[in-house]
Amino acid sequence: EGENEQRKRAEHLEEVVGRLEKAIAQLKESGAGSSGAETLLEKQKECLEDKLSAIREQAILDKQSARSANLSLWKLEKELEGLRGEKSILTRRIEQADDRVTRIRHEKEELEFKMKQQQETIVNKDKQIEDLRADMLALKGELKKERELWSNSEKDRLAEKTELIECLGKDTDYGGKAEGKPTEITANERSG
Repeated sequence: EGENEQRKRAEHLEEVVGRLEKAIAQLKESGAGSSGAETLLEKQKECLEDKLSAIREQAILDKQSARSANLSLWKLEKELEGLRGEKSILTRRIEQADDRVTRIRHEKEELEFKMKQQQETIVNKDKQIEDLRADMLALKGELKKERELWSNSEKDRLAEKTELIECLGKDTDYGGKAEGKPTEITANERSG
């Protein structure tokens, strides 16, 4: 707006200067004007030309300022565009990082759940192992008792066989067989 106003003022002053120049030329041609009026008009003309010149210089300065401002604005827009691009890249990276964090949290939760299950399984297996050990110890005790019983019964059988053999031997000596030959023990008698 300031540039338009200055341009309008400059155009207006140019019109006024043009009218004054015509008025001065008409006065000179007619010779009717006095030198005082001419001098006054010349002074007004010079004053207006000075104002016009100042306005033109200011317009030139304003144009240069506007160019500098436009250049600065262009640079800022480019910088802003670059920052928007960086922001977009950072936003994508943040979203990807958030996705990774979410995925890792889910994996962690799954691993924790599996670890808990495995720990429970280990505890159950340990309990089963302890139960089996206890059962094994009980079975070993029973086996030991069974062996002792079997060993004792074998000893008893052997003692009975020996006694039986001795009894049979005595019977043979006292009247049993001719010519005092010992009686042979059959396989059945040995085993039972």
